[in-house]
Amino acid sequence: MRRRFQRGGVHKQRSGWVGRWYDGGRRKARVLGQVNKMTKAQAQVALAAILAPINNARENGKNAHEMKFREFVDAVFLPCYRRRWKSSTALTNIDRMQRHLNPALADRPLRSFTRDQLQTFLDEKCAKGLSFSMVAHLRWDLHQLFKLALAEGYVDRNPATLLHTPREAKSEQLPAKAGRFSFD
Repeated sequence: MRRRFQRGGVHKQRSGWVGRWYDGGRRKARVLGQVNKMTKAQAQVALAAILAPINNARENGKNAHEMKFREFVDAVFLPCYRRRWKSSTALTNIDRMQRHLNPALADRPLRSFTRDQLQTFLDEKCAKGLSFSMVAHLRWDLHQLFKLALAEGYVDRNPATLLHTPREAKSEQLPAKAGRFSFD
């Protein structure tokens, strides 16, 4: 669940002002006062007073601690995704992360990454001679990591959304089978 500052909403319902907001992923609502006794602006101030502790708790919670890349991978990402993966997939994905992502990105705070830095990382992996499929898997790994970090509220945006696999990555040319699809 994405955690961020919220203002909530104030709506007129029958003869009262109703404030609506989210708390812990659940929709909440409360009557703030009667329409004939308070203005909409006063109702918004009353709602802001209700939301202040919720917003402060979020700021002082997970987001106050600058989680490092490796810490997020080990504590949040892998436990979540291991449940989805077959054992063979888990082995290859974890190995790829330990060989390529952790050595380069492990000690950086999760919030410090930008799209340009991650694209440069992929370009460097390409320049070192990694295959197209390996660089594409690393791009996918980064996208999934930051997608989960965004959903859990560790980052405000996903810097890996617009990453692409560099054209210069070595394409593995498979030899053509003799006689197959031959129109001669």
